[in-house]
This record gives sequence, C-alpha cells and structure tokens, in this order.
Amino acid sequence: MYSNFLGSSGNIGYSRAFPAYTIEDNSYRKYPFVTSHLRAYYTQLFRNIKEEDLKDENGDYFRAANDVATCIPILEQSHKRVLYLPELAYLYNSNTGLNNHIVRLSEQKGNDRKIRKKPSYSELTTLMSFQWFCILKFLSSKYNLNLIIFCLNYLRFIPICLCSIIS
Repeated sequence: MYSNFLGSSGNIGYSRAFPAYTIEDNSYRKYPFVTSHLRAYYTQLFRNIKEEDLKDENGDYFRAANDVATCIPILEQSHKRVLYLPELAYLYNSNTGLNNHIVRLSEQKGNDRKIRKKPSYSELTTLMSFQWFCILKFLSSKYNLNLIIFCLNYLRFIPICLCSIIS
C-alpha cells in the first residue's frame, strides 16, 4: 500500500496508481518510480530482499535511491496485491537541505538505473491471499476506513496497536 504526500511548499507529491498493464505484467521495474510516502508492507517482503540488491558495485549501501532499491522488489513480490490510496497521508519537509533529490540528484538517478538492471523478484504467494486483499479494499472504500487491523490469533494486541497509533 502506498499513498501520496503534501510537500512543505504546498505541492502535491508525484505518487499515482500504476497502469493496469504494469500490474498485470509485474513490470514495476520498467515503470517510473511513483510509490512515494507513505508506504506500508509486510515485513516478510522486505526481509526477502537480497542484501546485495541494496548495495552498489563497490558493496556499499545505496546513499541515494535506496527507496527504489526496497520498493521495486516489494512491488514485484506483491504483484497484483498493490494498493494505491490517493489521499495525502504524509507531510514531506523538503526544506531541510538534506533531501537526496536535492543534494544527490545525479547519484540518485544513476543508482535508479543500476537498481532497475538488477534481476526481478518473483511474486510471493504465501502471504495474504488475493481474496483477503479484495475484501480489505472493498471494506476500506465502502466504509471510508482509515485503518483496518486484523489480529486473528492475538486479540489482546489490538489495544496496544491502537495506543501506538494514537500516541
């Protein structure tokens, strides 16, 4: 799941839904980067990313475009279970003087090209079923829900989750 952001200068972010052909073909690696803040995904999808795919040719972790290095494999593993929420869910402060798209733009573009040349990831089918995904999408749109928590085996954790979200 990913959404869009509002920049500190009042501009709306660049996130948008992927075209149907990109989702169907699982060709996220070939499509421009449109999955900006705010993002949420299963931890297992991140853990499946090979460490070398987060590094450059010298074995150093990417200092720029590191979000591309994580998002593309996560999207590929998710395949058709990617959800775009067009709401502005994040306020992005681009006036810090530390933003990579400002201070490392050339490096960011170069890393983006390198990352896209790495091997694609296969769809991961052992997490949430597509049926559950469709149910969640329906519930969130029908009832205008901002948050859905499924905690089938550990109901005692729901109050803890809610408290962490409120604070």
